[in-house]
Amino acid sequence: MKALDKEYKKILKAEQKFKEKEMKSFPYKDKLIQKVPKKLQDTLNIAFTKAFETAFLKGTSLLEKTYDKEEMQLEHEAKQLMAQKKPNRKHLRNMDKTAKQAGLLHDALSTTSGTVMGFLGLGLPDIPVLVSMILRQVYQCALSYGYDYDTDEERIYILHTIREALSELIFETESLDQEINKTATLLSEKLLVEKFIQGIPVIGAAGGIINHQIIRRISKYAQISYKKRWLEAQIQKVQ
Repeated sequence: MKALDKEYKKILKAEQKFKEKEMKSFPYKDKLIQKVPKKLQDTLNIAFTKAFETAFLKGTSLLEKTYDKEEMQLEHEAKQLMAQKKPNRKHLRNMDKTAKQAGLLHDALSTTSGTVMGFLGLGLPDIPVLVSMILRQVYQCALSYGYDYDTDEERIYILHTIREALSELIFETESLDQEINKTATLLSEKLLVEKFIQGIPVIGAAGGIINHQIIRRISKYAQISYKKRWLEAQIQKVQ
């Protein structure tokens, strides 16, 4: 119990520290936003909404072909058994390894895809790729801590995690469609200037780097969120 309490206090501190650190803004964003076409915001909203809807309804099975879901579930069960049998610091922190390894791979892929798209001047076509990479990372993180993602409740949890990672406070839970719209709106607001810049050939590579920042931030917060959730469940079991 002492090890669980210590790990829980540590994850609470990590969560607080994360929320105090704002995501870096694009240089000269305040000046550049004046040059962005007014219709781009609506276009981005639609693009992000469709990307999430497609990914949730049709894309999950495709994303699962890029990692072994069953193996990750079995690995979690083995780690879970060890953590329950002997909840010491070593076994509790061993739960984090799979999620962190997936994050390292995404760091490289997100930077490459965003920069290449930006160099070619492809801002909007990059959105389905960005959403897929975000969800792939969060899915693997969820599996690492024993949570599936096939229900609407879990999808809403994922959307909340994404928005909280981007410094939005969640006060209520609505329908999946409404949560998708809110998440799409937030992402389009956060990426308005970056996607505008990314649509300009060659110099758009600078705007494409934002993919790396977004995915890395969401990945880090997902690890914190799911580990906190898992620790709370373990503490409740032994009380």
